Amino acid sequence: MLNTDVLPPEDRLAVWVEDLGAHDMRLEIEPRDAGADELGRGDFVFSWIGPSAYRIVGKDAATPPDTGGGILLCYGPMGSSVITGPARLTNVRLDGALVRNRMPDIDARLLRQLPSDNIALRLLQAYVEALAASGIPADRGLAHGIHEHIVDLMAASLRPGDDDVERAAGGTIAVTRLAAAKTDIRTHLADPTLSARQVAQRLGLSERSIYLLFERGGLGFSSFVTDERLKRATAMLLDPARQQQRIGDIALAAGFGDLSTFNRSFRRRYGRTPSSLRRPGADHPAPDRTD
Repeated sequence: MLNTDVLPPEDRLAVWVEDLGAHDMRLEIEPRDAGADELGRGDFVFSWIGPSAYRIVGKDAATPPDTGGGILLCYGPMGSSVITGPARLTNVRLDGALVRNRMPDIDARLLRQLPSDNIALRLLQAYVEALAASGIPADRGLAHGIHEHIVDLMAASLRPGDDDVERAAGGTIAVTRLAAAKTDIRTHLADPTLSARQVAQRLGLSERSIYLLFERGGLGFSSFVTDERLKRATAMLLDPARQQQRIGDIALAAGFGDLSTFNRSFRRRYGRTPSSLRRPGADHPAPDRTD
């Protein structure tokens, strides 16, 4: 554990950057300029620690915090915490003006730890995970909309049961529930027994609500699962490192229960056989848009 209190004040930053950044995290950390730092002091940071072996040393070190629970912090003021053991920390920085617009009483919500079974929090975490995997869109308007989604979900998680907050976040919750369901499906795609019931249980929703989410999005649950499996199988068939792998093994790795089901689905989707992709000079299917 690194404790800079034992170092001369003028050396602390350099040692912290070198020891924690370059050595432990393999990152190149550069100090922010003073002007940029002042601009962000009205912002907020929403944080949570993912499932891992850890405990936070505080007033009651005997009781570890709820794994996966969230906490809202104010960006800028100094503070300290000690985490022992490996942990995965996620921080989401939020625009202070937007947060205060959604929640005027936000100051009373700071440093309140949220339980991991908070439905809005779980949706927020799944949404951020999906964004981390796909990347933030370059379009500023779309990125701003995503920012608003995150703030709405954070507000709903901090004030569960508040009718005004729930109404304001209603559209956002539907969007993020669908995004969370898609992310869960992609994560468990290789499981041939994957079902709407399993997805619903992991997201804390009803099975019927999962079907409705996909129906309102213009695509059935089963159709989405099959399309995602076909995308994964196609990518594996086109992977030079897998040229010697049997097509049947690729079908199973993509989540199809058997080779015949995979062949039928592939023919229906692309109008050709899976083996035709491996022929020299064969045309490849156009890449599908991933959302």
